[in-house]
Amino acid sequence: MSLQMMSQLREWRIVASVLCVLSVLSFRSFLSAAEPPAAGLALWLKADAVTGIATGSPLAAWPDSSGHNRAAAQAAAEQ
Repeated sequence: MSLQMMSQLREWRIVASVLCVLSVLSFRSFLSAAEPPAAGLALWLKADAVTGIATGSPLAAWPDSSGHNRAAAQAAAEQ
């Protein structure tokens, strides 16, 4: 293999490495979820705000995370 071909191959490897890093970084930023704006929300039902309940269990009340204290509730959790 000639010196020129080896140099070109090295350049392509650098370009491929840079493109790989950029694609990983852009995909990572795509996956990171941003916190929704809390200002102006009338009701905010966050799944991670429900505590003390087993997976698959019925839910009688869901707390409001908007700050307006408008929790979602139902008389019987089984509904």
